[in-house]
Amino acid sequence: MFKNGDFNTKDKERSRRPKVYDNADLEELLNKDSCQTQEELALTLKVTQQAVSHQLKSLEIIQKQGHWVPHELTPRNIEHRFCTCEMLLARQKQKGFLHRIVNGDEKWIYYDNPKKMKLLGPPGHASTSTAKQIFMEKNFYCLLKPNETITGSVYRTQLMRSNRALKEKRAHYYSRHDEIIFLHYNARSHVAAPVKTYLQVLNWEVLLHPPYSPDIASSDFHFF
Repeated sequence: MFKNGDFNTKDKERSRRPKVYDNADLEELLNKDSCQTQEELALTLKVTQQAVSHQLKSLEIIQKQGHWVPHELTPRNIEHRFCTCEMLLARQKQKGFLHRIVNGDEKWIYYDNPKKMKLLGPPGHASTSTAKQIFMEKNFYCLLKPNETITGSVYRTQLMRSNRALKEKRAHYYSRHDEIIFLHYNARSHVAAPVKTYLQVLNWEVLLHPPYSPDIASSDFHFF
């Protein structure tokens, strides 16, 4: 140090130790929105992307179809999924219920069209196919305000508005007294006490949905 002409004996500021955060913080963020990138998670947790990547590996969580899911299901997860599927298939054979299902999910919506990138490949090599656009009927949607997150209270309000929309667009359900069967992701905001109570008031049946199920919502592929 002295050779470089620096005769200051005071300690210089050193790089700080990386911030330590609890796994529960990361899991809570993934429960709220499992489509976040590592960079977005790092920004929220105020840590580096490398720290998030290391933590995801330690939790054995990988990304599939845009969602962070466990790398491998436990025997209990597999048994739960099998029993649920077996029960639903038996129920459908006894009396059809698929027409009564209403699906709800959270999804990022892009306002700009992504650029179509040119692919390089050898002559005669087939190019990557593009999925056909499919438009499905939507009964209700809600756009969040900037920096607003889904909480139990916010989700309950959305269900109220969704119920009104269903009465207008699916009035035949109520005239025939067909109960709604509701399928939604089992995030923390979806299983909050106010939400459970309101679903009971609506008399909506919540479809069994095992943890980390590969079932996808139509919004996952921009079908709407």
